[in-house]
Amino acid sequence: MKDVLVISEIHDRMQQSLERIEGYQFHFYANFFEVPNELKEKIEIYIGAPKKEEVDELPNLKWVQLVFAGANTYGWLQEDILLSNAKGGYGKGIAEHMLGITLMAEKYFLSYYDQQKENQWKPIPEVKLISEAKILSVGMGDIGSEYLKRCHMLGATCFGVRRNKHEKPDYVEALYTMNELDEILPECDVVALSLPETNETKQLFDLERLRKMKKDAILINVGRGSAIVEKDLLTVLKEGYFHLVALDVCEIEPLPQNNPLWNADRVFITPHISGRFTSVANYKNVMKVICDNLENYLKEDRPKYLVNRKLGY
Repeated sequence: MKDVLVISEIHDRMQQSLERIEGYQFHFYANFFEVPNELKEKIEIYIGAPKKEEVDELPNLKWVQLVFAGANTYGWLQEDILLSNAKGGYGKGIAEHMLGITLMAEKYFLSYYDQQKENQWKPIPEVKLISEAKILSVGMGDIGSEYLKRCHMLGATCFGVRRNKHEKPDYVEALYTMNELDEILPECDVVALSLPETNETKQLFDLERLRKMKKDAILINVGRGSAIVEKDLLTVLKEGYFHLVALDVCEIEPLPQNNPLWNADRVFITPHISGRFTSVANYKNVMKVICDNLENYLKEDRPKYLVNRKLGY
């Protein structure tokens, strides 16, 4: 029997799914400090989001299975410990969040809601169609790809940006590399970011790049808050840029109460919820990744979605 430590916000819901897998002894805890010292000696697998000080107390740990896709903060993990993420578990759920934001912005729903609170009956002219929009996904992993698939089905012209040259999928008009981002950026009505945090993506959207976008564009970020320089974003908002900026991620989370983004015009903030287990689909997909990996590991196969430590994903 291999001992598995499970520490997750949904550990109660995970229990039944995991305990169906033979060959493992699962130990469920809400917090690491509740784990008995004698058990720490036995743990071979950690499912959750361990901290360095926790891993240091697990002398026989061989594999960390994250419950999320982002792994950029695990550069400290020893190379002899396997690290896998939940890649593929969140794409559909986050893509629907992004699509909802896109339609909400295109149809001026937030403006109508503001009018409602003031008892105003005032139609807004020139509502846009998504079928007439050029939509750019900066990041073409599972999340960005699922988003563009949905936009394409609604008639949008879709473009993608990824790290390296790659074969173009049918739902994309053209693919660009990160070095070519500025070629397509000024043309797009919607720019959606679903990037991991790497040296290449940090502060990617600074003042210069934000000013290259259409003034009435929609900017969506569901990847990492570090991709946008927030002080530069506030600057261009004051200059009249953007129809809507939708942020599900911020540079500092939770976003401090005194941060000016809270009260900035044309900014819509959600508290990093697009990829949480509040979506049943996200939960089911992540559980499938974890269960498949456990089955593979028992057969002495390497788990899927091993993280490239240099890239951080």
